[in-house]
Amino acid sequence: MPPYSALIPLLAGGFPVMECPSHIVPVHIGDPLKARLCMDMLMENYKIYVQAINYPTVPRGSELLRFVATPYHTPDMMDYLVDALNQVWETLQLTKIHC
Repeated sequence: MPPYSALIPLLAGGFPVMECPSHIVPVHIGDPLKARLCMDMLMENYKIYVQAINYPTVPRGSELLRFVATPYHTPDMMDYLVDALNQVWETLQLTKIHC
């Protein structure tokens, strides 16, 4: 299971985090083009490395971003990630979840 310090800001931000039993934090996108654009925007604009996972690794419509959380990711790093994701989500008009 990923460190809770990685999950809490993403869940609180309304991002569609998927359950995963490891240190991987999958965030659902559901569109191959937008998953690739998210990956590119995070790297180019924020220097955040993330992998877009597309078909055939996942079924069509299940495309996601795969983050790797470690205990070395600080709260400031997580805040930076959430801020960057908010910008990307807004730019690409992606859907957040509301609890």
